[in-house]
Amino acid sequence: MTEGTSTVTDFAAELRGKLVDELCEWESFRTAAVEDAMRTVPRHVFLLGVPIEEAYSHDSIVAHRDSAGVALSCASQPGLVGAMLEQLDARPGHRVGEAPAELWTGTAVTDQEKKTGLGDLDYWLATQYDLCRLLTRSPDHGLVAPVYGWGSMAVRDQETFACLTKRPAGETGESELGVCAYGPDSEELASRVVERICAWDTGRRLATQIEVYPYGAQAPDSGTLLVTDKRHIRVIVRVVPLADDLTEYACSENCTDDGCTRPSTNCRGNAGRSGRPLV
Repeated sequence: MTEGTSTVTDFAAELRGKLVDELCEWESFRTAAVEDAMRTVPRHVFLLGVPIEEAYSHDSIVAHRDSAGVALSCASQPGLVGAMLEQLDARPGHRVGEAPAELWTGTAVTDQEKKTGLGDLDYWLATQYDLCRLLTRSPDHGLVAPVYGWGSMAVRDQETFACLTKRPAGETGESELGVCAYGPDSEELASRVVERICAWDTGRRLATQIEVYPYGAQAPDSGTLLVTDKRHIRVIVRVVPLADDLTEYACSENCTDDGCTRPSTNCRGNAGRSGRPLV
């Protein structure tokens, strides 16, 4: 170790000690294990290019920005880091602060799709997972860049969480969709979500249709994504060909098939049976 390096290390230790003293006084955390970790881990080593004085301040530090200067990720405030460690109850052998699993789908979306939403992708994701929303109201969220400015659609599977992200796709203005997952099964969940996004991309020639049936009616054999039971009705979300693809698909008004479930207001095949959609 050179004299210059030793001086920097001593200065960093002095600043770190003062910072932790203040956090203890403010009761940001109470356990000795967390305090020891905060006094031991050199925060400035993980914040390359950041002045040491700033690294050991009580502020969050922006780690990455996009080409427009918008903050994409940051190192949280030291007090928040300590509080989260204490709530996490981290112990020897636990893995904390690992990079999330990040996979890319090869699915491109246009600027217009990014502005207006990704169509019926929510339904495709909700078929297998607990669908939720990731809201990012602060640049200090510390996660990868979400699909939208407000955040992203996301899914949860027990203790693992995955959200959609994006990156530029060439010079066309399009973006490639990706998945970033956090938690013990991050790689496995990210892979499954990527599969659903690719299935959605393949099925973009299909339109999402919401149908309402009498309670207990059997779901159609094909295209069903979701089935939700209400008090007196059953709501079914399924995919059908787009309007310009319905020539060979839709019923004719002479249809008399009692089992017909094809979407057409012309179909007269036992239209009053319990399995026919109400709308």
